[in-house]
Amino acid sequence: MSLSCKEIDKEDLEYFLGDFPHTPFLQSFAWGQFQKQIENKVYRFGVFDSEKLVGVVSAQKVKAKFASFLYVPWGPLIKDWEKQKVEPLLNKLAKIAKEDNLDFVRLEPRVIGGSEAEILERGGFRQSRFFTQPECTSIMNLSKSEEELLSAMSDSTRYNVGMVERKGVKVRIGNSEDIGIFEKLLKETASRHQFTVDIKPGYYRKQYEILSEKGIMKVLVAEYNGQPLAAALVVFYGDTATYLHAASSRTQPKLRAPYLLVWKVMLEGKKRGFKYFDFWGVAPENAGENHPWSGVTSFKMSFGGERICYSPVFDLPTSNKYLFAKFIENIRKPVRKILRLS
Repeated sequence: MSLSCKEIDKEDLEYFLGDFPHTPFLQSFAWGQFQKQIENKVYRFGVFDSEKLVGVVSAQKVKAKFASFLYVPWGPLIKDWEKQKVEPLLNKLAKIAKEDNLDFVRLEPRVIGGSEAEILERGGFRQSRFFTQPECTSIMNLSKSEEELLSAMSDSTRYNVGMVERKGVKVRIGNSEDIGIFEKLLKETASRHQFTVDIKPGYYRKQYEILSEKGIMKVLVAEYNGQPLAAALVVFYGDTATYLHAASSRTQPKLRAPYLLVWKVMLEGKKRGFKYFDFWGVAPENAGENHPWSGVTSFKMSFGGERICYSPVFDLPTSNKYLFAKFIENIRKPVRKILRLS
C-alpha cells in the first residue's frame, strides 16, 4: 500500500462523492465555493493509494466568537475505513489547524461504526454531543409511486395537501428575485417561533447565487392569488433532493401552504430522477420540547419518512482554548433556540 495525501480537483471530488448514498452536498465543490464567498477558507484534499482515490475531505475554517476551528461537515468520506487510509487525512487536518492557530478540528461524519470511531479516538479525537448539522433527519424514498408516497402520509397531512391545492394555492420554481421573498418570510417565521437565524448578512442570496449557478439549488414559492405564503431553498445534488431552508407566512392561516410546498418539492425531485428526499432536520425520538428541531418535527414526520440519526461529532483539540469553547457551548445550547442553517 503506497499512500499519499494531496489536494484534489473538482472532477475527482465529485466523482468520488457520487459513490455514496444520500450524496453529501456539504462536501461538494459547489458548497466549498459558497463557503469561500462567506469568507471561510476551504481545504480540499484526498488520500490516494498509488493513483487510486480512497478518501476525501472538504474542510472549512470557521471563525467563531469564542474559538476558531477547522470544520468537516459530513466527513471525512473514506472507502473501506482502515487506519492506514484514515491517518493521512487526520494528520493533514491537525497540521492545518496548528499552522492556522485554530483551537480544534471538528469532524461531523454522518454514519460510522464502532471500529471507525475507535480509529478516530486513537488519533486523539473525542466525541462531542454538539451537532452543527441536524443530528437526525427524515428521508423519503422517491422511487415509490405518487400513490404510495401519498399513502405514507398521515391522514391529516394527505388531506391538507389536497385541500390546499383545491383552494387554489400554486407552487412555482422561482429565480433570484424570489430570494427577497424567502428572506422576508424567514424573518416572519423567526419572529413567530422565537428563534434566532444565526447567519451572516447576505448568506441566503450568496448561497442561492452560487449553488443555482452550479445547477444544484432551486427556490420554490407557494402563492395564493399572487401572494407568497411559503418558500423553500432546495438542493438537488447526487441522488438526493434536500429541503434545506424553508419559511412561511401566517397571513392565510387556513391555507396550509407548507404542506403543498413540500409535496410539490418531492414531486419535483422525483421528476428529476432523484432517489431520496431529505427533510433536513428532525428531533430524535422522545427528545422533548426543548430540542431546537422540536417545532418542525411533527410536521415533517407526518409525511411518512424514515427517521435517521447520525453518528456522534468528533473533536480534536489543538489549543488550550478548546476547553473554554466547550464550556461556552454547554452554557449556550440549552438556553438558545437556534435554527441550524449550516
